[in-house]
Amino acid sequence: MTVDRTRIYRQKIQEWLDLRPAGGATPSWNRIGAGVSAGQVAMNVETESIHDLDMDTGMDITTSVKPTMELTFQETASDPVNKWLCDNARNLVKDAPTTWLRIYTHIEENPGEYLAYQIPATVQVTEGMGGDANMPSSGMATMRYAGNQVKGTVEFKNGIPVFTAE
Repeated sequence: MTVDRTRIYRQKIQEWLDLRPAGGATPSWNRIGAGVSAGQVAMNVETESIHDLDMDTGMDITTSVKPTMELTFQETASDPVNKWLCDNARNLVKDAPTTWLRIYTHIEENPGEYLAYQIPATVQVTEGMGGDANMPSSGMATMRYAGNQVKGTVEFKNGIPVFTAE
């Protein structure tokens, strides 16, 4: 069997946030990207050690996985996600609720349909809005899972993702 060693570049894994106003019925998907220079996902696996009387050695079992994504961003004038992050920072909003959509555009489930996960999330700006003179204002934010992810597929219609749960 030949192993496919094709590298999957970061832009093939798209991150989107739903920025609909409170009480809005229709998702307002906006892609994370403009002004964001880093987006590292940490899995944050929590384990529990078990050592029963009939075991020679103990073992660890996974009790939960609580992914987070650290975003490093620079303030831009017109990007909706960036503006939302900066507004939350200025207004000292803690744990702003949203929905996070992660799309794997290199995995086509059917023609034009991509593997995706929709995740209830919160976002908190943890550092920022500052910087050196003659440099863009910058900050950091943390996105946290706030519920169970839902597996599904995404089709793009007019450049906007339409999520369908499995």
